[in-house]
Amino acid sequence: MMKTKTTFLFRKTFLLGLFSIINFYSVAQKTVRVSTIDELFEAIASNTTVELEEGNYDISKLDADKKTNSVKMVDGQFIEGGTPQLLISGVSNLKIVGIGKRQSKIFTPNPNVTVLSFKNCKNVVIENIDTGHKAAKGN
Repeated sequence: MMKTKTTFLFRKTFLLGLFSIINFYSVAQKTVRVSTIDELFEAIASNTTVELEEGNYDISKLDADKKTNSVKMVDGQFIEGGTPQLLISGVSNLKIVGIGKRQSKIFTPNPNVTVLSFKNCKNVVIENIDTGHKAAKGN
C-alpha cells in the first residue's frame, strides 16, 4: 500500500512539474505581415513571426536614429560612407519569413555593412529570405 501511494505522489508531482515547464515555454507567437523596411523594423520583437511580402527591403533607407526595444541602427562611423547597420538584440523566438513566390531580399547597397546583426538573441529563424548588398533584378 505504501509503495502505491508513493508512486502515485511521484507521478502527480512529476506531471505537475512537466506541465509547468510546457506552459512556461508555450508563449503565444504573434504574426505581423510587412511590406516596407520601416514596417519590418517596427515588427521585430520577441515571440513574433514577421511575414515579408515579396520585394526588396533596403536597410539604408532607414533613419539612422531609429530604434525600438529590440532593434536599432548602429553608428557606422568606421564604415566607408558612415552607413548605419541594423542591430537586433535581446530577442527570443523571432521568425522572419518571406511569403512570396520569390524570396524577399533584405539588403544594403554598401558592401562594407553587415546586413543583419544579432546580439544576445535566442531561437531566431530566417526562411525564404535573401540577404546581400544590392537589390534583386526587376525590383
